[in-house]
Amino acid sequence: MTKRKDEKTDLIVTELYRTGKEFLRAKKYDEAIKYFLECYKLKPTHGGTCYQLFFKNIHKKQYEEALQYCIALYHSETVTPRDIKDNNFFLFLLSMLMELPQEYKEYLKTLKFNDMSVDEEDYRFLNPKDQNQIRKLAFEGRFGAAYYLLKNNADEEERELNVVEVMIKLLLSRVISEQEVMNEEILNFINQKQYYELILYLRTKEQIRPLSLQYYHILVLVYNLLEIKVKRKIPEKVIFQTYSIFDAIASKDYEYALYLSKSYNEKAIIANTVSLALNKLLIEINQVIEEIQKEQNIQSSSSFTHAHSNDQRIIEFANFIMTGTPFEEVCKTFYLSEQEQILLILKLVQSYYIIGNNVLGDSYVIRVEKYSLTLEQQKELEEMKSYKNEKKEKITVYSIKKL
Repeated sequence: MTKRKDEKTDLIVTELYRTGKEFLRAKKYDEAIKYFLECYKLKPTHGGTCYQLFFKNIHKKQYEEALQYCIALYHSETVTPRDIKDNNFFLFLLSMLMELPQEYKEYLKTLKFNDMSVDEEDYRFLNPKDQNQIRKLAFEGRFGAAYYLLKNNADEEERELNVVEVMIKLLLSRVISEQEVMNEEILNFINQKQYYELILYLRTKEQIRPLSLQYYHILVLVYNLLEIKVKRKIPEKVIFQTYSIFDAIASKDYEYALYLSKSYNEKAIIANTVSLALNKLLIEINQVIEEIQKEQNIQSSSSFTHAHSNDQRIIEFANFIMTGTPFEEVCKTFYLSEQEQILLILKLVQSYYIIGNNVLGDSYVIRVEKYSLTLEQQKELEEMKSYKNEKKEKITVYSIKKL
């Protein structure tokens, strides 16, 4: 009896889906969607229906609803390993448009590029290698280049896009639109040298969705730039074969990374704001390294050992803390001993009037657990707090755990 019922349902779903497709071809989209929704109610594992509803919601920028049908595609009755890879790529692009539930965020973290690439024998694509290049570009965060390559390939081959390519093109166009504003804001932070604000901005975005490779490496470069400025030490390059700008950044070969960046921007057909941002950061890092090299030459000839003032070191240290970087992480970055940490914090407290007004715009006081300080240091700290309270200036208290 159940078997007959299922067969009847399948016949109804097939007819509803066929009618929906006819309305789609006639460009009567609202009518088509009604039929697809009826299909989904009767059989949520119908792959074609899930795909149509996913596409419709992406088109209307209804990303929460789109996610429902994207996940349903994984459970289609006809799903294949090839389809899973397509779905992984769809989900990755969707993650650039909305904040995914935690379980899907965690799932995406486990994926490698091979989990969303196509096989060399994939008959759906005239050139599977080009399709993989498109997906690789998107995976690296170069969505504009991926979109251009997809469109250009179809134009050169004088063919229409297949259904998977149509979905990818739509998703890429939505991602590009969403990120245009973000890209301009990132570039503006860099142009204004507002690096601490940029760290906060990207960290906030990271809480919503995983950063693309380009955004992640911008964040890495900002941290590297600030670290080099504070420590006044040229980082050692990691020796390994480099194939991309990201490999060069990871190996701390900033000169080669800049070469690759300039080469890409010169050849780029579409202006890529994020690539320009990376380029500007790499230019500044290389300039700072050149400055340090000059300082080291001066030091060797004149025994000048304090090229970077303690006051500047204090300000840079405070700014790291104010960006939300964990105190322990900052201390590790600067290789501070426990005693150095205590002394530096005391200097911060003594100097926070300057730091507050010249750098952060507000007055800050950093509280250290009393058992970390000597009695004399505790007294000095309390006097500083009392003085600022008498001035009735705004104070934000940052509690730092045991050093």
